[in-house]
Amino acid sequence: MNSLQLLKDIKPGKEDARINSLTVFKDQLYFGALSSDDDEQVLWKSDGTTEGTVMVTRFEGIARGAEMSALTKTEEKMFFLLRHEDFGEELYVSDGTASGTYLVKDINPGERDSYIRDMTPFRDGIAFVAEPEGKQSLWISDGTETGTFPITAPSSSVTLYGVTNGMIFFNYNLKLWRTDGSPEGTIHLLDDDLDLRIEIDELIFFNE
Repeated sequence: MNSLQLLKDIKPGKEDARINSLTVFKDQLYFGALSSDDDEQVLWKSDGTTEGTVMVTRFEGIARGAEMSALTKTEEKMFFLLRHEDFGEELYVSDGTASGTYLVKDINPGERDSYIRDMTPFRDGIAFVAEPEGKQSLWISDGTETGTFPITAPSSSVTLYGVTNGMIFFNYNLKLWRTDGSPEGTIHLLDDDLDLRIEIDELIFFNE
């Protein structure tokens, strides 16, 4: 007996729904897919049944064919990137509901991308590196516009190593820093001109 079954035809017909960013969140499977009518990105969730596989929300103003990417979870929120027609690729957040799914902030104002990378869970939000206007900065976000801001001044070189014990460890201008997310808690630890080995919990990061 074949146990492989179609759960639901997300985009009816022969065209691919381009399902992406599948993740388990709050005991449901969440994912992105293209809409059946205009190829705009739609957030779905599923409990594993046909009836329980439903659309959460449609993203308004998203570039045609754009897909969710870099999905990063906390206990209560999902953060991801999505390309908007007017704002470029920017940071979005969802709590799994339609009203709780939205663009967090246009970090690089206008149509240009913010070039967000290194998204890492931090407390009830995330830390990440963004590069608006060609300069890199370490940012944190709690999923609100006011709670999304840079920790460092713009620089030519920022790399986020990881988070441990409530601290973000990062390379800023070839020097090792740590921060607790506040200006007074951002501290220069040591120079990083040579190859640096940083042991964080059970992970070892190498800067080459």
